[in-house]
Amino acid sequence: PATTTTTTTTTLPPATTTTTTTTLPPTAVDYSYANLTLQIFDTLDLSASDFTGATLLGTHFLNSVLVDTNFTGSKGGGAKFNDADLSRANFTNADFRDVVYGGAVFVDADLTDTNFTGADISGSDLTGADLTNASLRRVSLERATLTNACLHGANLSRADFRHATLDG
Repeated sequence: PATTTTTTTTTLPPATTTTTTTTLPPTAVDYSYANLTLQIFDTLDLSASDFTGATLLGTHFLNSVLVDTNFTGSKGGGAKFNDADLSRANFTNADFRDVVYGGAVFVDADLTDTNFTGADISGSDLTGADLTNASLRRVSLERATLTNACLHGANLSRADFRHATLDG
């Protein structure tokens, strides 16, 4: 008995739809323009999250990891960032008056034009941070490290730099 095999090949036209997908790291969340007043984000890893234009009044980020996080244009009066890792975070044009950052890490952070009036940044590491035109009026930077930080045009009136490291 003879066996006959038939093979059929179908040719499909090339895809004509383009899909754009933005992939965020597993920890990244988009909170842009959200009202997150009095929320608690303590001890979370929110690296590369987006808080652009968010309202963060009284919000807590104690011991949180916020590396490469974007806070551009956000407002966070009364927030707490004690011992948070804010390395390479972007706070451009943000308003964080009267915030507590004690022991926070701001290594290579962009703090350009940020309002930190009355904030407690004591014991924090601002190595390589860009504080160009930032308002540091009445800010406590006691025991802070500002090695190679840029303070060009910053308002330093009544800022407390006791025992701070300002070399570079």
